[in-house]
Amino acid sequence: MPFPTFAQSPRIQRAFLTAREAYGDGLHWTGVSLSAHVLGVLRALQPFGPDEDAMIACLLHHLLQVPFWNAERLKREYGERVQAMVRGIHLLSHVTLRDRRLPVERLRAMLVRVADDMRVLLIILCDRCHVLDALHSLPAAEQRRVCQDALHLFAPAAARLGIFSLKNRIESLAFPVVYPADAERITEQLTSLHCQYGAFLPVASAALRVFLEEQGMVTSVEVREKQPYSIFMKMRAKGMTAVSAVYDLFAFRVTVRSPEECYQVLGHLHNRGHPIPNRFKDYLAFPKPNGYRSLHTTLTQLPCVPPGVFIEVQVRTEEMAYEAEYGVASHWQYKESGPSAEATRRVQKLLACQPGIFVLTPKGDIVELPDGATPLDFAFQVHSTLGLSFRAARVNGVIAPLTHHLENGDVVEVIRHRDPRPSPRWMQYLHTAEARSKLRRFIAERDAVRDGVAPAPSPRHVPSLRATSSSIASVSALPSRRPSAPHHCKAIPVTVGGGLDFPLSYALCCHPEEKRGGTIAGVVTRLGRVRIHHHGCRMLAHVHPDRRIEVQWDWEGIGD
Repeated sequence: MPFPTFAQSPRIQRAFLTAREAYGDGLHWTGVSLSAHVLGVLRALQPFGPDEDAMIACLLHHLLQVPFWNAERLKREYGERVQAMVRGIHLLSHVTLRDRRLPVERLRAMLVRVADDMRVLLIILCDRCHVLDALHSLPAAEQRRVCQDALHLFAPAAARLGIFSLKNRIESLAFPVVYPADAERITEQLTSLHCQYGAFLPVASAALRVFLEEQGMVTSVEVREKQPYSIFMKMRAKGMTAVSAVYDLFAFRVTVRSPEECYQVLGHLHNRGHPIPNRFKDYLAFPKPNGYRSLHTTLTQLPCVPPGVFIEVQVRTEEMAYEAEYGVASHWQYKESGPSAEATRRVQKLLACQPGIFVLTPKGDIVELPDGATPLDFAFQVHSTLGLSFRAARVNGVIAPLTHHLENGDVVEVIRHRDPRPSPRWMQYLHTAEARSKLRRFIAERDAVRDGVAPAPSPRHVPSLRATSSSIASVSALPSRRPSAPHHCKAIPVTVGGGLDFPLSYALCCHPEEKRGGTIAGVVTRLGRVRIHHHGCRMLAHVHPDRRIEVQWDWEGIGD
């Protein structure tokens, strides 16, 4: 893993060494090494001028999948901003069309909505580009699945933010894999058109530049041919069968010095060629939602252009051209003070939508929850049975209290009882109406059964009361039993932090019950119990911090 020459700050060098040590010889799921993958993503990110934190997050964006690394350690060593970016990238890397818990439009919105830091979305888009470059070693079915996600989820997210450099790259790599027959058909028709018209575009663009210079305009003229996937989408939307029917198949991009000159060039163009009615679009006066600005017009009869060929001409300033390539990211100022006011305003406008968060199950499935949701909300959202059987939850590997508010990118694992054991006090920890309704209904039905007012079970569910004489023993043959001692529901006077319900036991190494009144600590065992240790127990030094849990004595909870 050679050190990148464009990353020379001490913090980036330290992150590079961390990544090299943590990833080791590990492989990315595409088959390339993790080290090669993160460096490839980092190179793709360079045109956007990333700051130090963004480069560090890019290098470490697979660190949460490495043993002995978690979000807290990442925050401790590299700061809260890097931690937040890595968590966001980790979440977005799990977005896939296979997750039918959310519809496609919600998944698309999620990509932009979760990335309230522009750098998160930039890194994940660069990540997808590098993934698409490394697909050749995967089975054909897996290649198609990855390309479907890229084409239908990630490319639209890039388009929504106006990052057309990444949008076009994703589409060009994924389209032939997802729609091979259509890609081949469009390529063949484009080849046929090139043979029919010849190489007219360079000659025609040079003639147009000379004409505009004669009018006193200082310009540059570039040639653009519509991307195959964009052609495919337009033909499908318009019901076309021939590529030649697409009006904006060929385009000239004219760059000038000021917005005023844009309109002057437009007048000269309409005098020189024949404008097509209803094909003029003024995105200077009315920019697109993603901030795109330009003047568009479609012409025929331009110099050196074959008869009947339509040419779309896009007129813009250099600043507008840069914005069209890099979208919202073109306004992002990577400085220690944070984003510029203009970038903040535009990103907030683009990301304005319904509030909410997205978290992950341990298997990587995405669950959408409202702001302020707790682990208990998560359990009910996954399945009502999981919610009703809730015992505790690990958030990013650490036991969390019922009051814990989940955040975007959290990985939530529910520890459950074998059977439902809900408590009425859970109502104060639930934020979703559906979960509260399920809990309320279950408790009402349970109380009705206890009070004897619930409907009698159906006869088919009642076991037969008939028995043969051989199955009935005499009373005298039964062993005598003495009344058992009263059973206290809470034999150990300890409460677990956050209102969590765990079976408790004393540790045999330090016998904290013999030193009642002293400070104690809890450790979650692999069997889902909490073992109580004395605070000074030497065994605690060997316990992973994620398994520690807050406990305290509770003398009032013990019955007389």
